[in-house]
Amino acid sequence: MRRALALLALSAASGGADPAISRNEQGLAHLAAGRADDARRAFEAALELRAGDRVLERNLAAALAMLAEERLEARDLGEALLLLERATRLHPGRIRYRALLGRARLEGGDDALLAAARADFEAVLEADPDHFEALLSLGRIAYLERDLDTAVARWRRALALQPGDPDLLSRLAKAEREREVEASFVEIRGPLFLLRHSPDIAPARAQAVLVLCEEARGRLAALHGSYPPRIAVTLYTPAEFRSATLLHGWVTGVSDGTIRLSLGSGDRPESLAPAIRHEMTHHVIRALAPRAPVWLHEGLAQIEEGRSAEKAAERLSGATGLSDSILSAAILREADPRRVALFYDAALAFTRHLDDGQRGAIQRLLRELGTKEEAEAFREVFGDSREILFERWKSGLR
Repeated sequence: MRRALALLALSAASGGADPAISRNEQGLAHLAAGRADDARRAFEAALELRAGDRVLERNLAAALAMLAEERLEARDLGEALLLLERATRLHPGRIRYRALLGRARLEGGDDALLAAARADFEAVLEADPDHFEALLSLGRIAYLERDLDTAVARWRRALALQPGDPDLLSRLAKAEREREVEASFVEIRGPLFLLRHSPDIAPARAQAVLVLCEEARGRLAALHGSYPPRIAVTLYTPAEFRSATLLHGWVTGVSDGTIRLSLGSGDRPESLAPAIRHEMTHHVIRALAPRAPVWLHEGLAQIEEGRSAEKAAERLSGATGLSDSILSAAILREADPRRVALFYDAALAFTRHLDDGQRGAIQRLLRELGTKEEAEAFREVFGDSREILFERWKSGLR
């Protein structure tokens, strides 16, 4: 602020308006009104006139950070990263910009960005030991890497800052439960997977599961053109799986940022192949299209698992009152298992219909869902709403 006032005084003393100051004032007005891109252009124009001016550099950094937040909201991670890298160079001491950069890198997903995100949040934490987002994010990174001791420690510190935070309480309880179950698990580290398995599962059986994971990843990466970073896979006995996940005994797999699988003593590793393909699909789609709705996730996962869309359509043809609302994720919370079964059948059959109707349509839809909400993505790819497409498809079931 002192530098800006000095420039104004110099301008007045010289008897003429300083165009750099005028541009700066325009930028500040744009910034106050939330017009980040206009502010950026104004500050850049001012810096062309006064290169190296620290006040102008910091003002430009503020505009870049505001613009990056907009890009993050729109899931344009590449542009957000470029903006935030520049903002932190212009104003390296601003903790908020470094935290935003860490967030963008963490959302970016690959191993190199994950390591850079960790460094960002550790730098933030060094400057501010009580920075909630840094603690939360460092816990998340540790959790994804299955360093559960570190994840629990970070989240406990974060919880002390915001006691009662429901999301954090849930994360912490989950990590503590898993840490207890997995205390003696064995690790197999590779370039594509980190496999952790129960000591009650023989290494040869665990290696066979790892091969199945590699095959599923290769197929899905080729199909969707998305190559996820190293994936953490945890292999439990059925009792351990229930203790760690609290899921029903009939569930054999789950994807929640990592992949967890249950293998019974009498089960052949190959029996897990459908579950692996199912859960790997969720993992790949989550990275490729963060806005993909639950029904599309489940439709694609069931297709990859090998379930018959034709048989699902046959079961649906006799359903009464079937409407597009069956695709709502809220159906999964239904107490009536018949409604849940309808959801899965509808998700499978409708997804297959969309995929068969226009070659490559699902891949285009997933690309659009990387940055757009579902309704907009449907209009872009199919020219109609999901509701209209569903009704047309339903009319052909009978």
